[in-house]
Amino acid sequence: MRSIHTRITALMVAAIVVSVLLAGGAGIYALKTENDEDSAREMEMLCANNGQTIDGYLNSVKQSVDMISRYARENMSSVELMEGGVLGFDGSGAALKDRDWGTNRQRVLDNYLTRHIRGIGPMFLSVANHTKGVVSFYYQLNPEFSRQVKGVFYCKSGASSFVETPMTDIMAYDADDTAHVGWYYQTLKRGRPSWLEPGYNANLDAKTLAYTTPIYMAGTFVGLVGMDVSFDALVSQVQDIHIFETGYASLTDADGRVLYHPEVEAGRSIEEISPGLMDTASLIRQDGSQGIAAYEINGEKKHMAFTKLSNGMRLAVVAPTREINRRWHRLVNGVISITLLVMLVFIPLMTLMMRRIIKPLKRLTSAARELTEGNYDVELDYRDQDEVGILTETFRHLVSHLRVYISDLNSMAYKDALTGIKNKSAFDLFARKLDDMIASAPADLPPRFAIVMFDCNMLKEINDQYGHDKGDVYLKTASHQICNTFNHSPVFRLGGDEFAVVLQQADFLRREKLLEEFDANSAIVNAGNPESWNQVSIAKGCAVYDPAIDANTADVLRRADEAMYRDKNSQHAATQNR
Repeated sequence: MRSIHTRITALMVAAIVVSVLLAGGAGIYALKTENDEDSAREMEMLCANNGQTIDGYLNSVKQSVDMISRYARENMSSVELMEGGVLGFDGSGAALKDRDWGTNRQRVLDNYLTRHIRGIGPMFLSVANHTKGVVSFYYQLNPEFSRQVKGVFYCKSGASSFVETPMTDIMAYDADDTAHVGWYYQTLKRGRPSWLEPGYNANLDAKTLAYTTPIYMAGTFVGLVGMDVSFDALVSQVQDIHIFETGYASLTDADGRVLYHPEVEAGRSIEEISPGLMDTASLIRQDGSQGIAAYEINGEKKHMAFTKLSNGMRLAVVAPTREINRRWHRLVNGVISITLLVMLVFIPLMTLMMRRIIKPLKRLTSAARELTEGNYDVELDYRDQDEVGILTETFRHLVSHLRVYISDLNSMAYKDALTGIKNKSAFDLFARKLDDMIASAPADLPPRFAIVMFDCNMLKEINDQYGHDKGDVYLKTASHQICNTFNHSPVFRLGGDEFAVVLQQADFLRREKLLEEFDANSAIVNAGNPESWNQVSIAKGCAVYDPAIDANTADVLRRADEAMYRDKNSQHAATQNR
């Protein structure tokens, strides 16, 4: 027969090797999973946060345009338009045919429009000066209204402040000349406030992004209010986004066409960049879509996180997969090194320790038989007739005595000496179990329980008038009455004259009826006992666990205690009124 030393040594060596290999493998797998999740979370968070920053920039422009358009609409008189004979004009230029501009009626309308523009211009300029990134703003009147009054147009044109600039003659260009009048006809066609596609603006000789709002009154297209922001300023914000070593950000429109990319020319669809982006392109075209996708381009694997901006464009953050995995590879190398080090250190150390442990075990065999009253709460089933077997037999005797001892200790530790019911320590232990249930329960299936708090009203008066022995009788009567009514639920004495009951399952569903039965039973007891110490006068309060407001059992107990005190005050007020 092989010695205990040999068997335990072989077992421990195998255990260490297997444990270290399993722990190392599990650690590597966990690191890979955690790295992927952290990297995805980091990219999505970076994309979302920068998307919010860009949206804040865009929304400031939108709010400015919306404010001015409301102001312009409120200060435009439909009566003046009617008297000017322009009601129903739709802005398309159809009303210009055979138009007589020399009538007195037209001069009156021109004078009104001049006053209207003068009233709008200063406010518009003030708002634009406080809106970041604006390169031009304009209030374009319907060109069918007047040849003399076209609106107001301010731009920076390389200057540090806005300069009033002559308005573009809308009717001098074809409707499909997007570089000069695309902002006008696109707004007219959409008929609603919107961001226009970024593009070259010939009036500013720059690529811009415009937000415009059409103004209608009495079925008439009055004109539009708009602001242009420099597309290069928007791109500069995107260029400032970096992740890992060489990660970058890009912009696409709602259809997945590139607007800005550090490596790809504008105008290409993302499917043209890489066939692996076809699924991502489908996601990008979905309204409100955001997420993360993997693809390959020019032989290099990459990950992309994207989010939708408020103007319909998509912001994407891209990083090479090799850079994402670089941290994981470093961690894996560290785990492998530590695993090998643990095996090299602990196997020889364990072998040496086992040699030193076996000799003391032989010497301790006879002494172990005398330690039958020791504190060893273990279950042992070893039956071999060797040194460990002898110790096992001794430990069985110790465990037998220990269980009886612990049972007695538990009885004393968790039972109230006066009433015989569970005490505050038992309640704390029960509350921890409830808290574990709360923590592990699914969000859509929280545990169902309630706590009822009880407080004896006349304990101090009985103690003072009849002595503490009668007060003890009063507490026992109250405890008996609570236990008699809630005989299927645990009852606890929390201290002094306070008791608590935890209601679950059937008693939880019958809690209202049980509370009514308690009041009825208390009235019966009081009617048959003239002595106050044999009567039951108890304030009570019930609270049901609500995951929306209760973080744990302590919150439920606190609300039950508050309800009990409200009942106590109500009983006191009723007594005072009698």
